[in-house]
Amino acid sequence: MKHLNPAVFFRRQTVRLFPRAGRISNPVGRSSSRAPLVASVLIAAALFAGPGCASQGFSKPVARPVAAGAWAVPDEAFFLSRIGPPPAQGSAAERRDIDRVLALQKRATPQEIAAAQRTLNLTVFTFAKAIGPDFNPERFPQTGTFFRRLNAIVGKTNDVLKAHFKRPHPFEADPRIRRFVVAPALYSYPSYHAARCVVFWRTLAQLDHHAADAFHSIAFKVEHERVLAGEHFPTDIAAGRLEGRLIFEALERDPSFHADLERLKRSEWTPAPRTRSPKEAVNFIAAPH
Repeated sequence: MKHLNPAVFFRRQTVRLFPRAGRISNPVGRSSSRAPLVASVLIAAALFAGPGCASQGFSKPVARPVAAGAWAVPDEAFFLSRIGPPPAQGSAAERRDIDRVLALQKRATPQEIAAAQRTLNLTVFTFAKAIGPDFNPERFPQTGTFFRRLNAIVGKTNDVLKAHFKRPHPFEADPRIRRFVVAPALYSYPSYHAARCVVFWRTLAQLDHHAADAFHSIAFKVEHERVLAGEHFPTDIAAGRLEGRLIFEALERDPSFHADLERLKRSEWTPAPRTRSPKEAVNFIAAPH
């Protein structure tokens, strides 16, 4: 099977979906590398940006624990003040969102649809392609526990935002949009998958910074698959990325998070568990499966 250069792969995905995309600000945090792959991913990320998700100056949040003994994150009011509303129903911006989903679904391959179905149940082990087949719950139980805590933190914030904005899913907004993946019947904005992808890949990059590009590539592919599946609009993804970035930035300021992360790194990530080199991992991720 022929493996595409990863930069070419993501550049093609961007051009296919948004051939006439305009200038839109990028809500995604910067990667640790300036490699061509990351440039392509960031270009694609920028093209997902939508209302309320443009780059802006953020004041330092007042963090509070979400539960006794939990890592500190901002309260719900903080996120509601930073994440603007989705495009209004019937607006030109919503029509652009719908057109992008339809364009992506029109070109979807059976392999892409199957991948979208697999990543519905997102966990940290979805990122195993960046590491190798031995990265699994049986061999890394503490990693699984750690990321379930992160999952719960993102979920709590995401539930509040979804209930506030009440945006229908793409397949509910337009009958032409197919539903390739059947997820729980909740709201669409912001994307829970996108928020977790940001928190997960950036946390994993703290555990193994050499694999940061590969972790980022997997996060991008999962987000891409949520739009292809008919479950999310591109602007849902942009808002989810912003949510995830804000959560991760808050966690970075929490000493208890850093202490727990360091303990995890010593117990299961020293040495790093990679069986693929970073370059091999990126090529493997970009290849169709």
